[in-house]
Amino acid sequence: SPKFKYSKAFRAKKAEGKAESTFQLISPDLVEDTPKGQLPIRAADGRQSWTTYAGKFDKSDRRPRISIVVVNLGLSRPMTEAVIENLPPEVSLSFSPIAPANNIKSLSRLAREKGHEIYLDLPLEPTGYPRDDPGPKTLLSSLSAVENLNRLEWVLTRGGGYVGVVIEMGDKFTVVKEAMMPVLQYLKERGLFLIDSRASSRS
Repeated sequence: SPKFKYSKAFRAKKAEGKAESTFQLISPDLVEDTPKGQLPIRAADGRQSWTTYAGKFDKSDRRPRISIVVVNLGLSRPMTEAVIENLPPEVSLSFSPIAPANNIKSLSRLAREKGHEIYLDLPLEPTGYPRDDPGPKTLLSSLSAVENLNRLEWVLTRGGGYVGVVIEMGDKFTVVKEAMMPVLQYLKERGLFLIDSRASSRS
């Protein structure tokens, strides 16, 4: 794994034990409180998370561009802090929903402050499940739409200030239209973006 180095300013900030940043991670009109936790919603004026929280880039530059997304963050706090500190803001970051919730939210705030666009990993059923297991709340093609949407909501309550989700594994789930379409519709209704990792060419 790469050896990251913290900047002097970053180390000094940690050493001083400063209070948590006052940066507003979540826009109050883009979230609703539910019994499960906070879930993103479309604002009354039509604003959506995927555009409101989107990373900044020069739209006048018409050259081809690529997107880089680093996934599975938040499980190791020191490594995630190093990623945030050392990678340029143009690199997007996606947090694992099974990471500690306080890690996800505090590190998401730090990432957004640094200019990164952020996502949550969405664990979907792979062909080798349960031998290959993305996590305890994996969406499964054998479950009902209601059960899968309940799992999706759990994932979405784990963080805040994200533009959408990145599919983790999922080469079995994404080819089952009856399983995938309710998920896509739900994300659209919530104003969220989805990155298909294309684990299957038949997704």
